[in-house]
Amino acid sequence: MNPSSRDRARRVLDLVRTTEGLEALESAIARELEAAPATQAGEGAATERALRQGGEGLTARILDAVPGGVVVVAPTGAVLRANAEAMRILGLAYDALTQRYISDFGRVTYHEDGTPCPVEDYPVARCLATGEAQPAKLIGVRQPGGEVAWAVFRAVPLPEPETGALAGAVVTFIDVTDRKRAEEAARRSEERFRTLVESWPSYIMVVEPDARIVFLNRAPDGRRVEDLLGRTCFELSLESTRERVRAALAAAVERGESSLFQGDDTFGRAWETHVIPLRDDAGRITQAMFVSTDITERRQAEAERRRLDQSLMEAQRLGSLALFAGGMAHDFNNLLVGIRGNLDLAMHRLAPDAAARPLLEDASRAALHASELTDKLLAYAGQRTTAAEAVNVNALAEGMVQLLRSTVSKKAALQLGLAPDLPAVEADATQVRQVLMNLITNAAEALGSGTGAVAVRTRAEPAVAVRAWANALAPAPAADGYVVVEVQDDGCGLAADTQARMFDPFFTTKFTGRGLGLAAVLGIMRAHRGAIGVQSAPGAGSTIRVAFPASARAAPAPAPERPSSRPPAAADRQTVLVVDDERHVRSVARIALEDSGYRVLTAADGREALDLFAAHQGEVRAVLLDLLMPDMDGEEAFDALRRMRADVPIILSSGLGEEAAMGRFAERGLAGFLKKPYHLDELISLVQRVVR
Repeated sequence: MNPSSRDRARRVLDLVRTTEGLEALESAIARELEAAPATQAGEGAATERALRQGGEGLTARILDAVPGGVVVVAPTGAVLRANAEAMRILGLAYDALTQRYISDFGRVTYHEDGTPCPVEDYPVARCLATGEAQPAKLIGVRQPGGEVAWAVFRAVPLPEPETGALAGAVVTFIDVTDRKRAEEAARRSEERFRTLVESWPSYIMVVEPDARIVFLNRAPDGRRVEDLLGRTCFELSLESTRERVRAALAAAVERGESSLFQGDDTFGRAWETHVIPLRDDAGRITQAMFVSTDITERRQAEAERRRLDQSLMEAQRLGSLALFAGGMAHDFNNLLVGIRGNLDLAMHRLAPDAAARPLLEDASRAALHASELTDKLLAYAGQRTTAAEAVNVNALAEGMVQLLRSTVSKKAALQLGLAPDLPAVEADATQVRQVLMNLITNAAEALGSGTGAVAVRTRAEPAVAVRAWANALAPAPAADGYVVVEVQDDGCGLAADTQARMFDPFFTTKFTGRGLGLAAVLGIMRAHRGAIGVQSAPGAGSTIRVAFPASARAAPAPAPERPSSRPPAAADRQTVLVVDDERHVRSVARIALEDSGYRVLTAADGREALDLFAAHQGEVRAVLLDLLMPDMDGEEAFDALRRMRADVPIILSSGLGEEAAMGRFAERGLAGFLKKPYHLDELISLVQRVVR
């Protein structure tokens, strides 16, 4: 190769050296030059002629050896030459590519951000316009098949060897499509990861070993992440939790240990936090990550479940006690019928001035007090109810306070705070009085030997307010509104274990033999579908609230009491059938009715009653029927008697309240109800009324 040929090749080599990634081009040209060593002048001329004749092939081999794309363009922008890699990247064959101008690509090229890239932004266009080499630029080119190839384009001017005038430009470009797609996939993955982290329900916090926060996926309670970065993680926890945070951080950054702890933050929320050490590429621990999950609702749900479990166990225990109390009261009532009845019969047979009469009267009064005890047991069992009426709670509270002023200790100051315009309640007035008496008496006794005050207040409350303080033993059902009676004392207060047992029958903090008062209150409130709540602490006094469903009716004015008188005895020997499973009850009722001029048939159970009635149904003018009996109870016997003779008057007798008994017979034509233990005058009066 002669010097001129070598110089020309060297100029081409110097030209393309300025483009990125063309080291292989330099090597290719060097190999071509070394393949033609210097010879004699004749041989050199032959070689030069051969190179000139095969120049196109040499140039093509040189360009194809380049790892990137190479395109030579004329000053007009026409494509003159292109190597194989350029054709692959642009998606065009050689003939198709060399018939185009740079401006033809303006519709299918894109900036890195995906927006259209106009021709004037091409490095080759700027190079042709300025005559200067242009820096690299990433451009996407849409191939005819629709795929977009991404490449880094550079352009250098191509001067004329003799004149230096601009003869065109050389464009080189490196295919980065795979790298671009990988970067885009990584960007989308990072975006998905960031979205996932930022929307994760847990708080994710990365801290330095010195506890400074360097990352938060989101800020708690409306605060800004920017305001928390750089602060220590201890500032987001309560003082009681900081030692656990400190220990967990030390375990992570000093020993590489993960840990788990629970605690509260400064916003009143409960958290469960996992602390995980973070390592760099060399495996060194550089940071710690805190992943905190809000467990406030879970903790509340667990506490509520424990409360409900405890309430269920308590309700089951009290339900068993109530069942026992109801059964005991039923049996005791039957005994009292015999005791009171025999005492009444004995007194009726004695002369008014008989020496034994005072003793019998004392025994009768004792039996009456015993019947009040059974009422309390039935109230606790929820079986002591009567027909509800509209009751003025303010009037009852005022009357009870006036009554108790003379009986409670003078050191207890009774105070009244009655809300005006209080609605009436649907209740049994007698039982409301019993509730008030028990609560006020207990509050006064809680003062002990010291002085203090007992405040009795009334007010109306909506159902939502009542349910907030109601005890699970007598929770308020859904009702429109309630009338609340609150009795507060400033006495010794009650410990938690005492509060848990205070409604048990016969439990007392006083002396043995007391303790049915609050048990009866609980039963009465249950029977009235009301609520009861207790607030107390040792040394802080006690407040007991009860709530009765409000009534839309107005409370009637109190009627004057009329003295009772023994009704006159019947004298026409009318037949009455007495049915009761207790022998002494049958005996007392029979004697009392026979003394009043009636003829009496007695039966020990329902089946015997049906047999007797079938034999004497034309004679029987009335039936006194016990409700609770073995084998065939009063309800079954009632229906059977009605089928045998529909017009016979039937009086029901039971220790249960009248409402509980009458509710089952409201549509069956019951003639009357006689509550056990009854006075014989009540029995005779009721029988006389129904047989007329």
